[in-house]
Amino acid sequence: MKAVMTGLIALLIILMIVPIPPASDTVDPRTLPDLTGDFIQVGGIDLYVEEKGDRAPALILLHGFAAGTFSWEPVVAELAEVGTVLAYDRPGFGMTPRPDPASLPVNWYRNDRAPELLIKLMDQKNITSAVLVGHSAGGTVALHTALLYPERVQALVLEAPAIYTSGGLPSWLRPFLTFPPMDRLGPLFMRLVPRRADQLLEAAWYNPERIPEGTLDAYRRPLRVEDWDRGLWEVVKGNQALSLADELDNITIPTLIITGDSDTIVSKDDSVRLGHALPSAEVTVFSQCGHLPHEEYPQRFTETVHDFLVRKSVIQPTSGAGH
Repeated sequence: MKAVMTGLIALLIILMIVPIPPASDTVDPRTLPDLTGDFIQVGGIDLYVEEKGDRAPALILLHGFAAGTFSWEPVVAELAEVGTVLAYDRPGFGMTPRPDPASLPVNWYRNDRAPELLIKLMDQKNITSAVLVGHSAGGTVALHTALLYPERVQALVLEAPAIYTSGGLPSWLRPFLTFPPMDRLGPLFMRLVPRRADQLLEAAWYNPERIPEGTLDAYRRPLRVEDWDRGLWEVVKGNQALSLADELDNITIPTLIITGDSDTIVSKDDSVRLGHALPSAEVTVFSQCGHLPHEEYPQRFTETVHDFLVRKSVIQPTSGAGH
């Protein structure tokens, strides 16, 4: 036992002293020449934002964990016929740079600060209220924002929303995240992600053989952003238990929940349960579909969103999405 303790102490000393090189083959995303969006400073961080369309209402797209604005590409053009589409890479993901949280006025990597950052972006873009379209963890951001800022949200579209399943670390493990060596080890653990990136995406599809060419590359690309590993670690470390399920009665705005019948990440049953818990919600189940309905069935997704917004009088019947 003494030898084991001595070894552990020696290992901790090494971890605190030996320099850890940064992830290789990374770049500052602001220097990339082929991006179609803009970097907008919001709350001290340069958010990568893409915008399309010029009509009301505003539709703000909130991506899920390990995704980004690129995930919405199959549906952006059609949704832009419904309203002005605004998508951005949440801190820790996509093309948004990964600054040290100590350099920020607020630690925007924390999931409980996501609604505040969203409202700051809306203020900067002069958006009074919007339809929030959130996928998975982005659905959590959308619902949380509607609870904290109900006057700023016209309607919710929650796709495979992670409300009952946070996907975070077990509560008993959280105290260890503040242990000083973990800020050195954490990014190293995150570097294991690329080895499973393809398998994780394939697990999110009902039929991985239908994944379009170039999609895997789009999901890999954020792993080239400077300090992506540290940013992802800050996201994991900042994932707080929100307990939104206790406040669902307060959500009275029109809400559409879309789920795949074969979703193995956020189960269909959880989405149906959420639909029963929300006073003004309806649920649509896509058959032979996994965790990414908007990528697997983009046309059906946009048509479903369009029809819902028409029925709820958020948009006029003549507005877009092929109608």
